[in-house]
Amino acid sequence: MKAHPTSILLIKALKRIYTRVEAMVVVHGEIEFIYFTDNAWEREMAYLYKRIVRTPAPNFRYILLNKISKSKLVLDQHLKPHEIIEIDHPYPYSKTIPTKISQAPLPVTIAQVGGLSIRKNAHQVYSLAQLLSGPIAAGQLRFVSIGSIDEDAAPYRNTLVSDFTNGKKGGYISRQTFVEEVRKIDYAVFFYGPEQYIFRASGSVMDVIDFTKPIIALRHPFFEYLTNQVGNIGFLCADLGEMAEILSRIGKRDTEVISKYDEQSANLDKFKQMYGTEFIANDFKQQVSG
Repeated sequence: MKAHPTSILLIKALKRIYTRVEAMVVVHGEIEFIYFTDNAWEREMAYLYKRIVRTPAPNFRYILLNKISKSKLVLDQHLKPHEIIEIDHPYPYSKTIPTKISQAPLPVTIAQVGGLSIRKNAHQVYSLAQLLSGPIAAGQLRFVSIGSIDEDAAPYRNTLVSDFTNGKKGGYISRQTFVEEVRKIDYAVFFYGPEQYIFRASGSVMDVIDFTKPIIALRHPFFEYLTNQVGNIGFLCADLGEMAEILSRIGKRDTEVISKYDEQSANLDKFKQMYGTEFIANDFKQQVSG
């Protein structure tokens, strides 16, 4: 179940009475508002979470659903190491056969996967497509956005990026359409800033992993984590210019770049096999008893 963060404060208050009872709560998403807020509601959440982490309680631990946020919270002295259990976010990965780029006809399909919003920097897909208007016109590359488009991103839309919302602002697409279209793509692009998605898992990234589609993204701690775990999973770039350069080479079927596709796809499949629910459960048990 999902509870308002004031419930955590209530649990901590009860822990003063029930000191021997161990309590663990899953903290997901909103804790990032300690660092960044955009509106009044987020500032309220930031205030509550600051209160939460500053309120001591015996036998109380937080469960974080990724492996990149603990170090930051500890370094910034919000929490102590013994207060945190960190696990990879569980996901019902399916059995799929990694795709091979050699089997894909031109144009190579590049997709922005998931909701397209300014908060995720996903609107930059339109700028990236503009940089690659030549290869798109030449039939080497095709850009699509698979997911809803938030109203704040709608002004950035251009005809170089196709979508499946039938022109509706904020329109959602069905899960069936989402799955069908992600299966067809060759690469997925992500534009998260280094401070984004540190304290929450990205369902869009997990969907891409599930379909073993290599990733082209701006450098980010989570993609670096994936790379450290299983090896090359795509291309991590410093900026849009570097992303455009890589994609231009992909459109031209540059052997040096294309030859890495099968390895990248297979490594994503390796992550699926290694980090299934059984592994995560065992990891959790070891940390609880450790």
